[in-house]
Amino acid sequence: MKKSYSRILCFLLLIVIGLGAYTRLTDAGLGCPDWPGCYGSFIVPDKINVDQHAYDLINFDSTRAWIEMIHRYAAGTVGLLVIFYALSQIKNKTLLALTIVILVVFQALLGMWTVTQKLQPIVVSLHLLGGMGLLLLTWQLGFSSKQYSKTQLSLKAMQLQVLLKIVFIVYLLQLFLGAWVSTNYAGLSCQGILTCLPEQNIYFFNPLSIFNFHDIWISAEPLSFYTIVQKAQIQIIHRINAILLGIGIGSLFIFWRSYKINQKVTLILAVSVYLFQFIVGWMIVMMQLPLSLAVLHNILAALLGLSLINLKRTLNTDGYGYI
Repeated sequence: MKKSYSRILCFLLLIVIGLGAYTRLTDAGLGCPDWPGCYGSFIVPDKINVDQHAYDLINFDSTRAWIEMIHRYAAGTVGLLVIFYALSQIKNKTLLALTIVILVVFQALLGMWTVTQKLQPIVVSLHLLGGMGLLLLTWQLGFSSKQYSKTQLSLKAMQLQVLLKIVFIVYLLQLFLGAWVSTNYAGLSCQGILTCLPEQNIYFFNPLSIFNFHDIWISAEPLSFYTIVQKAQIQIIHRINAILLGIGIGSLFIFWRSYKINQKVTLILAVSVYLFQFIVGWMIVMMQLPLSLAVLHNILAALLGLSLINLKRTLNTDGYGYI
């Protein structure tokens, strides 16, 4: 029952992640200039009913406002369900449950700051990462708390354990890079797959210049803080790390002969999700960032994380204890 409820919540969280991506990609993040309401109301009001002395109506767009409010209500509802579920499991997994509760609250604050800070890339990136993290932790909470001994693991199993940890770290880095690409509107900064801005060599640069969190935070115009060349560099790093992630996942086949049938199926599933994600990323570049594929790209990123967690729980080379 616990696992089924966790999966239902994770499905709902996937929907919220998709709604968040859709909101961001349709530039609806500021569809409502205030928070938690919208133009002073808890539903999107008609333009004629808005207090014109309190709100600037130049950018009023009811469609974008509704997109933003639907996202808020969906996120709020699912967030409360996650909190109730986490509290129900607090005796079994105290630290994980408390972490999830705190993360839900922090996500709500980030949602507010996204509006009040006018889509500050640092805040929006943290908001995206928080949503992904909430999904992964909720998925983990649904598994049994049974402990498995690691003292009996063979050398091969310990090597696999280390490799899985490296792969997951690269995956988390990829999530951050993807968020940084999206929130700085760098998705279309490179029109080719292997080449980008051929008239300039973008492969030699100072990483501190494109991850300059201090200056972009204090910038009066954070959304235009980076030049087109810097955005291209952000995009290229995202692509390079995607390749490294694929190499990491592919390296798990080194232990293929040691896997059981269910472990092989789990690995093939993870590889399939990665390949699908890679193809969608390529199509996004070739088709100039179509909305449907861009939203799918976010959802697949979340599904890849879930598949990697499943790998961590099922892969054990010699049958002695889980990794």
